[in-house]
Amino acid sequence: MALLKTFRFCHPIGPGLCLFFLAAGCGHPAYRLDGQVVDGASEVSLLDSAAPAVVDSLRQAYIWSLEDLKRSTEAALDSLSAGAASLEGPLVQARTRYQTARQRYRKAFEGMQRFKSFAGNSIFSPSDLRVKTSALLEDIADRSYQGKAFSLETESEVRRYIRNRLVELERGVNRTRSRVVRLERLRTGSAEGREKVEADFDRRSLALREDVNRKILEGLQESVRYRTVVDSTRQYRFFRIPAGTYHLFVPHPLPEAWLVRVKLSGHTRQDLELENRHALLIAESETG
Repeated sequence: MALLKTFRFCHPIGPGLCLFFLAAGCGHPAYRLDGQVVDGASEVSLLDSAAPAVVDSLRQAYIWSLEDLKRSTEAALDSLSAGAASLEGPLVQARTRYQTARQRYRKAFEGMQRFKSFAGNSIFSPSDLRVKTSALLEDIADRSYQGKAFSLETESEVRRYIRNRLVELERGVNRTRSRVVRLERLRTGSAEGREKVEADFDRRSLALREDVNRKILEGLQESVRYRTVVDSTRQYRFFRIPAGTYHLFVPHPLPEAWLVRVKLSGHTRQDLELENRHALLIAESETG
């Protein structure tokens, strides 16, 4: 000890040499980390050991959120399917009643063919079946219909027949047709509702995936400890990195990337090749 004191105070390089020995003996070891990357990468980051946990936690959150979205979508679709199924029976019944009402009206309209014009021809033909009773009553004027003349007595009989036989049957046809149209619209609405629900799922699942991918990249950037550039020979180099576990990170080409674990306990070389690249971000196929 006396010799050290004498050396420190008497020799001019003593203080600096002592500091060197102290630094070498008491400081943390630091190492070099280098390697080669494939074409396209311009920068390499060194992330702390917790980086994969960032990705895993966000991916798990994505899975849970996507499952919740799927369950709510399936519930909505099941409800629409049940509603559509419940319409099938009433719709079949309504169509049957409509066809029956039409047949009754058609049968009654056949009685209109007995009315004759002065020339002895039928005043009405099957084509008049499509004319509303209100239009028939309006068009029968001055003992004539579509150029066919007939007597005043015949006009009175025609009007009486329309009012007493056809008007109420026509109302039945209109009522049953309206119910068929209403039920068909409800069924169409269920189909349109399914399309809307499915489109909403696609939109929301896409937004969820993009949001999680953005958070993955942001979370990894927050874990960066060191950065270095890639030179013209595609080499990267880190110097004086403390011993420990790290992850080399190159987000290229997204959605694939490198997130390679490196345990640094000495000078280390780690190439970033196609073999150690993997899917970093959530792909569209994972939406399900």
